[in-house]
Amino acid sequence: MHTTTGLQEIIYVSTLAADAPIRVVADIAVKARSNNQQRDITGLRVFDGMHFCQQLEGCAQEVAALMARIRADPRRFRRFSLGYTSVEDIERLERLQQLQGQAAGAAAQVKERITIRLAPDVLAAFRATGRGWQNP
Repeated sequence: MHTTTGLQEIIYVSTLAADAPIRVVADIAVKARSNNQQRDITGLRVFDGMHFCQQLEGCAQEVAALMARIRADPRRFRRFSLGYTSVEDIERLERLQQLQGQAAGAAAQVKERITIRLAPDVLAAFRATGRGWQNP
């Protein structure tokens, strides 16, 4: 089994060749299910009767080899990729979006500055809680 390092995602669209009988779609699906499982490739395939749209994810080397086989498949024509990226890039983007969401949430929680007088022992108790005691 492959680790997450070097994973790649690709989305592509292709069209069933005009001379290919519709039954080849089932053949493609059965063979792909077996081959992709052996190669730790996962994804989602949609077929509308003429066009395939598929998202694939797996080891970058295995996904590249699979795309080469798909490009060479005479049962399909007009194949093109909509996009591809490494899973590490996706994870970085998701983390950035989380941080942006946290920053937006923090901006929504506007704090008001006030001045209060505390007894020395109360102030000492707050300070004893450690760094950042002023901003719970």
